[in-house]
Amino acid sequence: MTERSRPQLKIGVVVDSAVIAEWTLELLQTIERSDIGEITLIIAATEQGAEGPRRGAAGRRRLLYRLYERLDALMFSDRTRRMAATPLTTAFPAARVVHLPAAAGASDSDPGGTLSSALRSEHLDVLLQLCSWIVPRHLRDLSRYGVWALEFGSHFAHERGPLFFWEVHNDHHTSPITLRILAGERRADRVLYRCEAATDPISPARNRTRAAQKAAYHLIQRLRDVREGAGAYLDLFAAGDAAACRHRRPPFPGNGRVVEHLRRVALRALPRIADRYLYGEHWCIAYRRGRCGDLLMGDPGDFRVLHPPPGRSFMDPFLFEHDSHLYLFFEDLKVSEGKGAISYVLMRRDGTTTAPHVALNRPYHVSYPCVFSWQGTAYLIPETSSQRTIELYRADRFPDRWSLEKILMEDIAASDATVLDHAGRLWLFVNVAVNHATFVDELFVFWANSPTDTWQPHPLNPVVADARSARPAGRIFMLDGELYRPGQDCSRRYGGGIVFSRIERLSETEYREVEVGRFDRDRGSGNVGAHSYTCAGGYEAVDGRTRRFGRGA
Repeated sequence: MTERSRPQLKIGVVVDSAVIAEWTLELLQTIERSDIGEITLIIAATEQGAEGPRRGAAGRRRLLYRLYERLDALMFSDRTRRMAATPLTTAFPAARVVHLPAAAGASDSDPGGTLSSALRSEHLDVLLQLCSWIVPRHLRDLSRYGVWALEFGSHFAHERGPLFFWEVHNDHHTSPITLRILAGERRADRVLYRCEAATDPISPARNRTRAAQKAAYHLIQRLRDVREGAGAYLDLFAAGDAAACRHRRPPFPGNGRVVEHLRRVALRALPRIADRYLYGEHWCIAYRRGRCGDLLMGDPGDFRVLHPPPGRSFMDPFLFEHDSHLYLFFEDLKVSEGKGAISYVLMRRDGTTTAPHVALNRPYHVSYPCVFSWQGTAYLIPETSSQRTIELYRADRFPDRWSLEKILMEDIAASDATVLDHAGRLWLFVNVAVNHATFVDELFVFWANSPTDTWQPHPLNPVVADARSARPAGRIFMLDGELYRPGQDCSRRYGGGIVFSRIERLSETEYREVEVGRFDRDRGSGNVGAHSYTCAGGYEAVDGRTRRFGRGA
């Protein structure tokens, strides 16, 4: 049965008023345009005591925060604070509109049975709670698949409070974004999506916008998957901890706290400005003899360094054995052009290498050369995120002549695609930036029977949603009969370190991994970061980043 032939979901929404944020209106309009569902019920639940303009002493205590919030939103284009020009009732004229009494927001109640009557008569599939008012627990089972709510941090996404101010103020490296089915009397709390997103250390507005972009995308994806798989799809998600989010409104900072906040933000911003305009990044590759995982086990053995010529950087190493020879492929970046090619060296028996040679050069930037073999043929998947593609190349003459075999995926913001041949399947691990969000937070998995086959998405995508480990950092390797996946820690900055995770479950319906170790930097060598690890043929290699004064460094 095709998506269009399945009945649409009947969706209700609970909002604070008919005038809502621009991004929320766009989210609901996208749901209707996609044929996933139709908005049949609008519940306007104006919350008693909701935050509005304050006067007197309370207003004066928050004056600096109000000014700061407006300036921050203006500088970083905060769409979550921009109200839609079209009221919800005008955008969805066919939907039934119910106004709750103001007293409904004061407690877990339903004065006059207004809400329960509306829910029982509409026979909803999903009720979206897009407001700061909480749907009473005893009414949450009246929609077929429950009440769904978005949370930013430990608070509802539609709170009027200072969302993400305290995460920036306290310098949290990550901030959670959650899509949750709220627990009812017969239904357990269930987390459908949770991401530990990298916190922008400068702007709460930018964090809110990025969170809204992610939340909107994944809410629509989960609705689509529920429509296709019905209740069985929801069974893939484990029950959550209903007490994990207590939904206390974040307190507004006073004037003194805002002054301290500005001081902290300035101290973070100044080194970033210096890095951008006064220093240049330099990447090189270090390698040594050793078995896969020695770096994970903390072996401090000596490395040899493959230094690039001036004005270039070497990074993203991939070791690959072919015809009894060992090759090291890597990104070869011309710093002045900002454009990378794929180069390689041949590893000699004495531990030295040949001079670098170009393996693949395209008119656009290519990097992260995932080289792999399937049925005796060598293939290469470089990162081509600037083209919004995932491209597969076949070796016509290994290692320096490759032809485009197939564009595996188009119109996708994907980075660092990594192939694993395991359990009779090919698995593609790739970082995806959904809905114009960042490239560091979410790991997607696809599977296929051959490199040129149609790649099927994993139903739990993103299987890892955590800026501290999601983005791939090299080929997955086997150690003592278990699979280990290198991932990048981008919670503070790109190339912040490498995290090793043991894969405990991998199938067409399951994925689970657990962090077991990490490599941040070799402080004695001046390294300030790393983001790729590889091992094969009795060698292992890792890249490293240093800072040099001068933009041409």
